[in-house]
Amino acid sequence: MDNEKYLTELANQQKQQKQTELDQARAKALTELEQTKQEVMPTFTKAKQQASTQSQLGAKNLAEFWARRGQTSGGITAQAELSRQNALGRSLGEIGTQEQQAVTQFGQQASSVNQDYMNQLANARQNIDLELQTNLYNERARQQELARQEQIRQEQLAYQKEQDRIANAQKWTQINKTSSSSGSSAPQVLKGVLIPHDYAVQNQIKGVALDNKTMRYQVGNQFVDVPKGTNPFTGTINKDLYDAKGNLNLSQAFQNTYQPNNINGVPLKSAKVTINYKGQDQNVWKADSNYYMWDGEKNKYLKLNNAEKKALGLK
Repeated sequence: MDNEKYLTELANQQKQQKQTELDQARAKALTELEQTKQEVMPTFTKAKQQASTQSQLGAKNLAEFWARRGQTSGGITAQAELSRQNALGRSLGEIGTQEQQAVTQFGQQASSVNQDYMNQLANARQNIDLELQTNLYNERARQQELARQEQIRQEQLAYQKEQDRIANAQKWTQINKTSSSSGSSAPQVLKGVLIPHDYAVQNQIKGVALDNKTMRYQVGNQFVDVPKGTNPFTGTINKDLYDAKGNLNLSQAFQNTYQPNNINGVPLKSAKVTINYKGQDQNVWKADSNYYMWDGEKNKYLKLNNAEKKALGLK
């Protein structure tokens, strides 16, 4: 997974986690509010019942009072009953007003809880999005810097390779001058003569391309010219340099043009990258799922380790 995709998924997870936390907090607040409402609202019904009971008790006591005095005046009784009902109506009205105010207050508190939930959720999402944008910007800047550094590294490698080529050409020029000054008019070239294995080991033989078709190898103060792709020790061209139609494909040859082109019978293919090994750029080759480079000192292939493959971007 690339880093930008990871950062985006992480932000989505943070949003989901924050919403879950806020959902739980809102549910808890609404539950507590409902519990308080269930405790408060019945008190108003009880207060109304008490007011009615007190009013009726007052009427009963008044009737008994008039009875003890032997007074049964209908007018007085009617007036007292009217006063009692008015008083009861005022009490019930006041209780009803308080009850309605409580209902309104509980409704406002529930609305406030929901509004706070929406505000906090929107703010959390906005903050997470802002942080994501910052992280994505920093990640792209980091990737651009890595790309810039890799470009510089490739340019340095190309520059060093060119400097090595120039130095090699200058070395050959100096060898030619030295050979000429030693008494011969030109360096001795043994055309068509193979290099005996007991004359020099393979890693000591250095070759340069004279043209698109010919390689020149130095053996002491002498030179051997052979066609490109030809092993100067055997005079043969490796069979792996031929395609299925029998055509010679020198692009598959090694830098020195004569190293074997397979490992345990598995043809090597160019990985199209080079690795700096002991101060020299070596082509990297692939056989099956492994990568190799040639060690001229040990006269054998070396398999690249995981760190070397990772540094070259190979899988």
